[in-house]
Amino acid sequence: MSDGASNDEIVEMLEEMQVDLEPLSPEDALSRYLDSNPRENTEQTLTSHRSRLKPFIRWCEDNDIENLNNLIGRQVEAYASQLRGSDLAETTVRSRIRTLSVLLQYARDIEGVKPSLLEKIDIPTLSDGAGARDTMVSADEIDTILSYLSKYKYASTAHTAIALMGECGLRISALRALDCEDVHLDGDNPHLRLCNRPETGTRLKNKNGSERWISISHDMASLLQDYLTEQRPDVTDEFGREPLIATKYGRISSSTLRKYVYMWTRPCVTSDDCPHGRDVSECAARQTDSEAYDCPSSKSPHTIRRGYITHELARDVPSTVVSDRCDVSEEVIEKHYDERSEEQRMQQRRQLLKQSERDNGRYGD
Repeated sequence: MSDGASNDEIVEMLEEMQVDLEPLSPEDALSRYLDSNPRENTEQTLTSHRSRLKPFIRWCEDNDIENLNNLIGRQVEAYASQLRGSDLAETTVRSRIRTLSVLLQYARDIEGVKPSLLEKIDIPTLSDGAGARDTMVSADEIDTILSYLSKYKYASTAHTAIALMGECGLRISALRALDCEDVHLDGDNPHLRLCNRPETGTRLKNKNGSERWISISHDMASLLQDYLTEQRPDVTDEFGREPLIATKYGRISSSTLRKYVYMWTRPCVTSDDCPHGRDVSECAARQTDSEAYDCPSSKSPHTIRRGYITHELARDVPSTVVSDRCDVSEEVIEKHYDERSEEQRMQQRRQLLKQSERDNGRYGD
Protein backbone atom coordinates (compact mmCIF):
# COMPACT_ATOMS: atom_id res chain seq x y z
CA MET A 1 0.00 0.00 0.00
CA SER A 2 1.65 3.22 -1.16
CA ASP A 3 1.89 6.38 0.93
CA GLY A 4 0.06 8.23 -1.84
CA ALA A 5 -3.11 6.13 -1.67
CA SER A 6 -6.27 8.12 -0.95
CA ASN A 7 -8.57 7.20 1.92
CA ASP A 8 -11.17 5.94 -0.57
CA GLU A 9 -8.59 3.61 -2.09
CA ILE A 10 -7.48 2.37 1.33
CA VAL A 11 -11.06 1.62 2.40
CA GLU A 12 -11.79 -0.24 -0.83
CA MET A 13 -8.57 -2.24 -0.60
CA LEU A 14 -9.42 -3.28 2.95
CA GLU A 15 -12.93 -4.29 1.93
CA GLU A 16 -11.82 -6.18 -1.17
CA MET A 17 -8.78 -7.99 0.16
CA GLN A 18 -11.20 -10.75 1.18
CA VAL A 19 -12.44 -11.28 -2.40
CA ASP A 20 -10.68 -13.72 -4.74
CA LEU A 21 -11.37 -12.69 -8.34
CA GLU A 22 -11.27 -15.05 -11.29
CA PRO A 23 -9.81 -13.69 -14.56
CA LEU A 24 -12.59 -12.50 -16.88
CA SER A 25 -12.15 -10.85 -20.25
CA PRO A 26 -14.76 -8.33 -21.49
CA GLU A 27 -15.73 -10.65 -24.36
CA ASP A 28 -16.10 -13.63 -22.02
CA ALA A 29 -18.19 -11.55 -19.60
CA LEU A 30 -20.60 -10.57 -22.35
CA SER A 31 -20.83 -14.13 -23.70
CA ARG A 32 -21.41 -15.62 -20.25
CA TYR A 33 -24.01 -12.98 -19.39
CA LEU A 34 -26.00 -13.55 -22.58
CA ASP A 35 -25.80 -17.34 -22.27
CA SER A 36 -26.80 -17.48 -18.62
CA ASN A 37 -29.48 -14.78 -18.91
CA PRO A 38 -29.53 -14.29 -15.09
CA ARG A 39 -32.57 -11.98 -15.20
CA GLU A 40 -34.59 -14.21 -17.51
CA ASN A 41 -34.83 -11.54 -20.17
CA THR A 42 -36.67 -12.11 -23.44
CA GLU A 43 -34.65 -12.84 -26.56
CA GLN A 44 -35.49 -9.36 -27.82
CA THR A 45 -34.12 -7.80 -24.63
CA LEU A 46 -30.93 -9.86 -24.86
CA THR A 47 -30.48 -8.68 -28.45
CA SER A 48 -30.82 -5.09 -27.26
CA HIS A 49 -28.33 -5.71 -24.45
CA ARG A 50 -25.83 -7.20 -26.90
CA SER A 51 -26.16 -4.14 -29.11
CA ARG A 52 -25.74 -1.72 -26.19
CA LEU A 53 -22.71 -3.56 -24.79
CA LYS A 54 -20.71 -4.04 -27.98
CA PRO A 55 -19.39 -0.44 -27.87
CA PHE A 56 -18.04 -1.11 -24.37
CA ILE A 57 -16.29 -4.28 -25.57
CA ARG A 58 -14.69 -2.30 -28.41
CA TRP A 59 -13.70 0.44 -25.97
CA CYS A 60 -11.97 -2.15 -23.77
CA GLU A 61 -10.06 -3.44 -26.82
CA ASP A 62 -9.00 0.08 -27.76
CA ASN A 63 -7.78 0.74 -24.21
CA ASP A 64 -6.00 -2.60 -23.69
CA ILE A 65 -8.39 -3.75 -20.96
CA GLU A 66 -8.12 -7.53 -21.15
CA ASN A 67 -9.18 -8.54 -17.64
CA LEU A 68 -12.18 -7.00 -15.88
CA ASN A 69 -10.57 -7.88 -12.54
CA ASN A 70 -8.49 -4.75 -13.01
CA LEU A 71 -11.31 -2.43 -14.12
CA ILE A 72 -11.64 0.63 -11.88
CA GLY A 73 -14.19 3.38 -11.47
CA ARG A 74 -12.13 5.98 -13.31
CA GLN A 75 -12.06 3.80 -16.41
CA VAL A 76 -15.82 3.29 -16.31
CA GLU A 77 -16.25 7.04 -15.95
CA ALA A 78 -13.91 7.60 -18.90
CA TYR A 79 -16.12 5.35 -21.03
CA ALA A 80 -19.26 7.14 -19.81
CA SER A 81 -17.65 10.52 -20.57
CA GLN A 82 -16.87 9.35 -24.09
CA LEU A 83 -20.54 8.42 -24.54
CA ARG A 84 -21.72 11.75 -23.17
CA GLY A 85 -19.35 13.60 -25.46
CA SER A 86 -20.62 11.82 -28.56
CA ASP A 87 -23.54 12.68 -30.83
CA LEU A 88 -25.70 9.99 -29.24
CA ALA A 89 -29.11 10.91 -27.85
CA GLU A 90 -29.37 11.23 -24.06
CA THR A 91 -31.68 8.24 -23.91
CA THR A 92 -29.13 6.12 -25.80
CA VAL A 93 -26.30 7.17 -23.50
CA ARG A 94 -28.39 6.37 -20.44
CA SER A 95 -29.48 2.96 -21.74
CA ARG A 96 -25.88 1.98 -22.58
CA ILE A 97 -24.59 2.96 -19.14
CA ARG A 98 -27.53 1.27 -17.39
CA THR A 99 -27.02 -1.95 -19.36
CA LEU A 100 -23.30 -1.84 -18.60
CA SER A 101 -24.18 -1.73 -14.90
CA VAL A 102 -26.25 -4.90 -15.40
CA LEU A 103 -23.32 -6.64 -17.09
CA LEU A 104 -20.91 -5.61 -14.35
CA GLN A 105 -23.38 -6.71 -11.69
CA TYR A 106 -23.37 -10.16 -13.29
CA ALA A 107 -19.55 -10.06 -13.47
CA ARG A 108 -19.45 -9.18 -9.78
CA ASP A 109 -21.69 -12.13 -8.95
CA ILE A 110 -19.24 -14.52 -10.64
CA GLU A 111 -16.18 -12.89 -8.99
CA GLY A 112 -15.10 -11.12 -12.15
CA VAL A 113 -14.97 -7.47 -10.97
CA LYS A 114 -14.31 -5.67 -7.70
CA PRO A 115 -17.50 -5.55 -5.59
CA SER A 116 -17.30 -1.78 -5.10
CA LEU A 117 -17.23 -1.06 -8.83
CA LEU A 118 -21.02 -1.09 -9.10
CA GLU A 119 -21.35 1.73 -6.58
CA LYS A 120 -19.26 4.02 -8.79
CA ILE A 121 -21.54 3.88 -11.81
CA ASP A 122 -23.67 7.01 -11.97
CA ILE A 123 -26.58 6.35 -14.31
CA PRO A 124 -27.46 9.72 -15.87
CA THR A 125 -30.87 11.33 -15.67
CA LEU A 126 -32.54 12.91 -18.67
CA SER A 127 -32.65 16.68 -18.81
CA ASP A 128 -36.22 16.75 -20.08
CA GLY A 129 -37.47 14.43 -17.36
CA ALA A 130 -38.48 11.78 -19.90
CA GLY A 131 -36.67 8.95 -18.10
CA ALA A 132 -37.88 6.85 -15.22
CA ARG A 133 -35.86 8.80 -12.66
CA ASP A 134 -36.81 12.34 -11.70
CA THR A 135 -34.08 14.94 -11.90
CA MET A 136 -34.22 15.91 -8.24
CA VAL A 137 -35.25 14.84 -4.76
CA SER A 138 -38.16 17.12 -3.91
CA ALA A 139 -38.64 18.81 -0.54
CA ASP A 140 -41.49 16.40 0.23
CA GLU A 141 -39.32 13.40 -0.64
CA ILE A 142 -36.40 14.51 1.52
CA ASP A 143 -38.82 15.22 4.41
CA THR A 144 -40.24 11.69 4.10
CA ILE A 145 -36.77 10.13 4.05
CA LEU A 146 -35.52 12.16 7.02
CA SER A 147 -38.68 11.50 9.04
CA TYR A 148 -38.19 7.78 8.55
CA LEU A 149 -34.48 7.93 9.41
CA SER A 150 -35.19 10.09 12.45
CA LYS A 151 -37.60 7.44 13.72
CA TYR A 152 -35.70 4.27 12.88
CA LYS A 153 -32.03 5.24 12.30
CA TYR A 154 -31.66 8.37 14.38
CA ALA A 155 -28.22 10.02 14.29
CA SER A 156 -26.79 7.16 12.25
CA THR A 157 -24.09 8.01 9.73
CA ALA A 158 -26.59 7.74 6.87
CA HIS A 159 -29.16 9.90 8.67
CA THR A 160 -26.62 12.59 9.49
CA ALA A 161 -25.09 12.65 6.01
CA ILE A 162 -28.41 12.83 4.18
CA ALA A 163 -29.72 15.47 6.60
CA LEU A 164 -26.69 17.67 5.88
CA MET A 165 -27.15 17.24 2.13
CA GLY A 166 -30.85 18.02 2.43
CA GLU A 167 -30.46 21.11 4.60
CA CYS A 168 -27.32 22.61 3.08
CA GLY A 169 -27.29 21.43 -0.54
CA LEU A 170 -23.74 20.13 -0.11
CA ARG A 171 -21.73 18.38 -2.78
CA ILE A 172 -20.28 15.02 -1.74
CA SER A 173 -16.79 16.53 -1.87
CA ALA A 174 -17.83 19.26 0.57
CA LEU A 175 -19.53 16.80 2.92
CA ARG A 176 -16.45 14.59 2.98
CA ALA A 177 -14.19 17.59 3.59
CA LEU A 178 -15.81 18.49 6.92
CA ASP A 179 -13.82 17.74 10.07
CA CYS A 180 -15.18 17.70 13.61
CA GLU A 181 -13.43 21.01 14.25
CA ASP A 182 -15.41 22.59 11.40
CA VAL A 183 -18.70 22.10 13.26
CA HIS A 184 -19.77 24.94 15.59
CA LEU A 185 -22.88 24.05 17.55
CA ASP A 186 -22.85 26.41 20.54
CA GLY A 187 -24.64 29.74 20.73
CA ASP A 188 -27.42 31.23 18.67
CA ASN A 189 -25.73 30.77 15.30
CA PRO A 190 -24.75 27.12 14.74
CA HIS A 191 -22.78 26.74 11.54
CA LEU A 192 -20.32 24.72 9.50
CA ARG A 193 -17.00 25.95 8.14
CA LEU A 194 -15.86 24.56 4.80
CA CYS A 195 -12.11 24.61 4.18
CA ASN A 196 -10.10 23.59 1.15
CA ARG A 197 -7.36 21.20 2.31
CA PRO A 198 -5.93 19.57 -0.82
CA GLU A 199 -2.61 18.76 0.83
CA THR A 200 -4.41 16.43 3.26
CA GLY A 201 -6.82 14.78 0.88
CA THR A 202 -9.94 16.97 0.64
CA ARG A 203 -10.05 19.42 -2.25
CA LEU A 204 -13.20 21.50 -2.64
CA LYS A 205 -14.81 21.91 -6.06
CA ASN A 206 -13.65 25.49 -6.65
CA LYS A 207 -10.59 25.23 -4.41
CA ASN A 208 -10.22 28.20 -2.03
CA GLY A 209 -13.17 29.86 -3.75
CA SER A 210 -15.41 27.19 -2.21
CA GLU A 211 -14.42 28.04 1.35
CA ARG A 212 -17.36 29.45 3.29
CA TRP A 213 -19.44 29.35 6.46
CA ILE A 214 -22.85 27.68 6.26
CA SER A 215 -25.51 28.35 8.88
CA ILE A 216 -27.55 25.36 10.06
CA SER A 217 -30.80 25.06 11.96
CA HIS A 218 -30.94 24.28 15.65
CA ASP A 219 -32.55 20.94 14.79
CA MET A 220 -29.57 20.12 12.57
CA ALA A 221 -27.22 21.21 15.33
CA SER A 222 -28.99 18.90 17.78
CA LEU A 223 -28.73 15.98 15.36
CA LEU A 224 -25.02 16.64 14.83
CA GLN A 225 -24.42 16.82 18.58
CA ASP A 226 -26.15 13.47 19.08
CA TYR A 227 -24.22 11.94 16.18
CA LEU A 228 -20.91 13.18 17.58
CA THR A 229 -21.73 12.01 21.08
CA GLU A 230 -23.37 8.66 20.38
CA GLN A 231 -22.64 7.38 16.88
CA ARG A 232 -19.48 8.75 15.30
CA PRO A 233 -16.57 6.26 15.38
CA ASP A 234 -13.57 7.56 17.30
CA VAL A 235 -11.20 7.58 14.32
CA THR A 236 -8.79 9.78 12.42
CA ASP A 237 -7.93 9.64 8.74
CA GLU A 238 -4.52 8.90 7.24
CA PHE A 239 -3.49 12.53 7.79
CA GLY A 240 -4.40 12.57 11.47
CA ARG A 241 -7.54 14.65 10.87
CA GLU A 242 -10.87 13.86 12.55
CA PRO A 243 -13.46 13.59 9.77
CA LEU A 244 -17.00 14.55 10.70
CA ILE A 245 -18.68 11.85 8.61
CA ALA A 246 -16.67 8.74 9.32
CA THR A 247 -16.67 4.96 9.24
CA LYS A 248 -14.54 2.65 11.33
CA TYR A 249 -11.89 2.96 8.61
CA GLY A 250 -11.68 6.76 8.78
CA ARG A 251 -13.12 9.41 6.45
CA ILE A 252 -16.16 8.10 4.62
CA SER A 253 -15.69 7.29 0.93
CA SER A 254 -17.62 8.93 -1.88
CA SER A 255 -18.92 5.53 -2.98
CA THR A 256 -20.40 4.86 0.45
CA LEU A 257 -22.18 8.22 0.45
CA ARG A 258 -23.59 7.48 -3.00
CA LYS A 259 -24.77 4.08 -1.76
CA TYR A 260 -26.56 5.71 1.19
CA VAL A 261 -28.49 8.01 -1.15
CA TYR A 262 -29.40 5.23 -3.58
CA MET A 263 -30.58 3.14 -0.62
CA TRP A 264 -32.77 5.74 1.04
CA THR A 265 -34.31 7.26 -2.08
CA ARG A 266 -36.00 3.94 -2.94
CA PRO A 267 -39.71 4.66 -2.33
CA CYS A 268 -40.35 1.16 -1.01
CA VAL A 269 -37.97 1.66 1.93
CA THR A 270 -40.16 4.29 3.57
CA SER A 271 -43.55 3.06 2.36
CA ASP A 272 -43.30 -0.66 1.42
CA ASP A 273 -45.06 0.26 -1.83
CA CYS A 274 -43.43 0.03 -5.26
CA PRO A 275 -44.50 2.63 -7.86
CA HIS A 276 -43.22 0.27 -10.57
CA GLY A 277 -45.43 -2.66 -9.67
CA ARG A 278 -42.61 -4.88 -8.43
CA ASP A 279 -42.98 -7.41 -5.65
CA VAL A 280 -40.72 -5.84 -3.00
CA SER A 281 -40.14 -9.23 -1.38
CA GLU A 282 -38.52 -10.47 -4.59
CA CYS A 283 -37.00 -7.28 -6.02
CA ALA A 284 -33.19 -7.43 -5.89
CA ALA A 285 -32.98 -3.64 -5.77
CA ARG A 286 -35.06 -3.70 -2.57
CA GLN A 287 -33.65 -6.79 -0.89
CA THR A 288 -29.96 -5.99 -1.42
CA ASP A 289 -28.69 -2.53 -0.50
CA SER A 290 -25.68 -2.85 -2.80
CA GLU A 291 -28.11 -3.09 -5.73
CA ALA A 292 -30.27 -0.15 -4.66
CA TYR A 293 -29.03 1.90 -7.62
CA ASP A 294 -30.97 -0.51 -9.87
CA CYS A 295 -34.31 0.75 -8.56
CA PRO A 296 -35.81 2.99 -11.27
CA SER A 297 -36.80 5.54 -8.61
CA SER A 298 -33.55 5.65 -6.63
CA LYS A 299 -31.54 8.81 -7.11
CA SER A 300 -27.94 9.97 -6.98
CA PRO A 301 -26.62 12.45 -4.37
CA HIS A 302 -26.56 15.30 -6.87
CA THR A 303 -30.35 15.20 -7.12
CA ILE A 304 -30.62 16.13 -3.42
CA ARG A 305 -28.54 19.23 -4.12
CA ARG A 306 -30.68 20.04 -7.17
CA GLY A 307 -33.86 19.63 -5.11
CA TYR A 308 -32.51 21.85 -2.34
CA ILE A 309 -31.59 24.65 -4.74
CA THR A 310 -34.96 24.44 -6.50
CA HIS A 311 -36.82 24.50 -3.17
CA GLU A 312 -34.93 27.56 -1.97
CA LEU A 313 -35.69 29.42 -5.21
CA ALA A 314 -39.35 28.38 -5.01
CA ARG A 315 -39.68 29.99 -1.58
CA ASP A 316 -38.26 33.25 -2.88
CA VAL A 317 -34.75 33.00 -1.47
CA PRO A 318 -32.70 35.33 -3.72
CA SER A 319 -30.48 33.50 -6.19
CA THR A 320 -27.49 35.48 -4.87
CA VAL A 321 -28.02 33.92 -1.43
CA VAL A 322 -28.44 30.42 -2.89
CA SER A 323 -25.34 30.99 -5.03
CA ASP A 324 -23.19 31.87 -2.00
CA ARG A 325 -24.56 29.12 0.21
CA CYS A 326 -24.20 26.36 -2.38
CA ASP A 327 -21.02 27.55 -4.10
CA VAL A 328 -22.54 27.76 -7.55
CA SER A 329 -22.85 30.74 -9.89
CA GLU A 330 -26.22 32.31 -10.62
CA GLU A 331 -25.72 31.48 -14.30
CA VAL A 332 -25.24 27.79 -13.51
CA ILE A 333 -28.26 27.84 -11.18
CA GLU A 334 -30.38 29.25 -13.99
CA LYS A 335 -29.12 26.76 -16.56
CA HIS A 336 -28.78 23.51 -14.62
CA TYR A 337 -30.52 23.63 -11.25
CA ASP A 338 -33.69 25.70 -11.40
CA GLU A 339 -36.50 23.18 -11.89
CA ARG A 340 -39.37 25.64 -11.38
CA SER A 341 -41.95 25.76 -14.14
CA GLU A 342 -42.45 28.94 -16.13
CA GLU A 343 -45.81 29.37 -14.38
CA GLN A 344 -44.15 29.15 -10.96
CA ARG A 345 -41.59 31.76 -11.97
CA MET A 346 -44.30 34.07 -13.27
CA GLN A 347 -46.32 33.80 -10.06
CA GLN A 348 -43.25 34.52 -7.95
CA ARG A 349 -42.34 37.55 -10.05
CA ARG A 350 -45.91 38.82 -9.66
CA GLN A 351 -45.76 38.47 -5.89
CA LEU A 352 -42.41 40.24 -5.71
CA LEU A 353 -43.67 43.10 -7.86
CA LYS A 354 -46.76 43.49 -5.70
CA GLN A 355 -44.62 43.49 -2.55
CA SER A 356 -42.31 46.11 -4.07
CA GLU A 357 -45.25 48.32 -4.99
CA ARG A 358 -46.65 48.01 -1.48
CA ASP A 359 -43.27 48.94 0.00
CA ASN A 360 -43.17 52.03 -2.23
CA GLY A 361 -46.67 53.18 -1.37
CA ARG A 362 -48.36 52.22 -4.62
CA TYR A 363 -51.06 50.34 -2.67
CA GLY A 364 -53.02 51.66 0.27
CA ASP A 365 -53.34 49.89 3.59
